[in-house]
Parts: sequence; structure tokens; C-alpha cells
Amino acid sequence: MIDRLRRNSQADLTRNQTPQGARPFPNFGAGKIKNTKTNNGDKMSTKIVVGLDGHGPDNRAVGYASHLAKLIGDCEIILVYVIEWSPFTFQTPEENEQRHKRREEEISLANERVITPAVKALADTGQPARGIVRHGDVAERLEAIAQEEGADQIVVARTSDKSLSTRIFGSSTANLVMHSKLPVTVVG
Repeated sequence: MIDRLRRNSQADLTRNQTPQGARPFPNFGAGKIKNTKTNNGDKMSTKIVVGLDGHGPDNRAVGYASHLAKLIGDCEIILVYVIEWSPFTFQTPEENEQRHKRREEEISLANERVITPAVKALADTGQPARGIVRHGDVAERLEAIAQEEGADQIVVARTSDKSLSTRIFGSSTANLVMHSKLPVTVVG
């Protein structure tokens, strides 16, 4: 019986068919990713969204995305920093007055300390890149920005946070991987 299955499997594979009962792999193409053209004939580049959190592992995520971009060819890297912020926190009227000012300061600091240096480092290597800073839930915002930008992939760095809340509720990376409609690469 086993010999017959082996012969049938080998015969199916040599005929370039899927073995009986097996599901075929989707054809994602081979070799270099080909760029497509838009309806008006313009060349459309591939986009990779990279989630940053302002810590050391960011360098690995940016480095990996840069490596992918070189393999792809015409590729733009979009660096995204999400400032965790919940619209559901209860605040006093005085705190609400300061909220907008505080948000603008946080965005300015994130651009200055995280996004601008990373964009400059990529630009120095000739890699097209730009940055975006937003407030909100990290996983939801990264997914939304990737969808808005027409990105093909999201790259994030693995976090080493071992806090109790992370173990109970999950990390932003885990939530992104579980809920994203786009491929997510987690760089260790």
C-alpha cells in the first residue's frame, strides 16, 4: 500500500500536478516581484509599512525592510510610529483643554526622535522612504495606515516585553499578526 502511494505521489509530482488529496500551494510568482501599472499607465511601486516604537529592535525592522526593498526594486518604505492613546480615558475639562496641545507635542517629538532619523538613514542609502506619526491603538493604526497607503506588507520588530498586562491581553505585535489582512513579518 505504501509503495503504491509513493509511486502515485511521484507520478503526480513528475506530471506537475497536485498529489491526490493535497491542496495546491497558491502561486505567488517566482523571482523578482514585478511592478504593475495603474489604469492611466503610471508605474505603481511596492510599499512596505514598517512599525516603529522608538527602541533598539526598530533598527532590525528597518534593516529587513530595506533589504526587501532592494530585492523588490521599485519600492517605498513607509515608517510609522503610533503613539498609544485611548479616546476612552476619562479626563477633567482642564485636561481636555491641554489634550490637543499635548498631542501636537507628542507628534513633534516622535518625528524628531524616531521618524526623521530613520527616514534620513534610509535616504542616505538611496532608499525612498517617508514617515507617518499617529495616535491610537498600535495594531489598529498600523493596519489602517497600511490599507490606506496600499501597502503590500507590514514589517515590525518583536518586543521583549514580559509584563503581566502583555501576557494577559497580548502585545501590539501579536494583535497585528492575528488581525491583519496583509502579510506581517515579525523581525526577531
